[in-house]
Amino acid sequence: LFDEDKDFQITYKELFPDDIVAEPRPETPDFCRQYLRQKKYEIKHGAWEPSNAEERWAIEAQAQDRGEEAAEKRKWMRSTMRRLKTRGKSDARCREVVAAHLPRGTGAKDREGVNTFTKLDLKTCRKTYSDEVN
Repeated sequence: LFDEDKDFQITYKELFPDDIVAEPRPETPDFCRQYLRQKKYEIKHGAWEPSNAEERWAIEAQAQDRGEEAAEKRKWMRSTMRRLKTRGKSDARCREVVAAHLPRGTGAKDREGVNTFTKLDLKTCRKTYSDEVN
């Protein structure tokens, strides 16, 4: 029925005679040459790359500001920890004051009545963090 040339093989051309392209497709090097000749193309930078010097400068300035803020925060944390420890505060109390962004402990209370951070708390925090990242 479909085997027009009776060679016992049905080809795409025999199944779909209307879909045949008039001229063969060029090989890759030929296609690239034709494309470059036909198109006036413009090399575009990625959206994540700065398009000019001003944007690049703004990104670098933001990074420097963030670095300075982080250094200032570390300095504050270090000095506050020292100050609290010299006043006799417990490790758990210092952690709650300095690292307020971290979860509080659920372990036994220390001499100041602050719950300590246990290994179970650590395991839970690690699991939560890895679940958020992955």
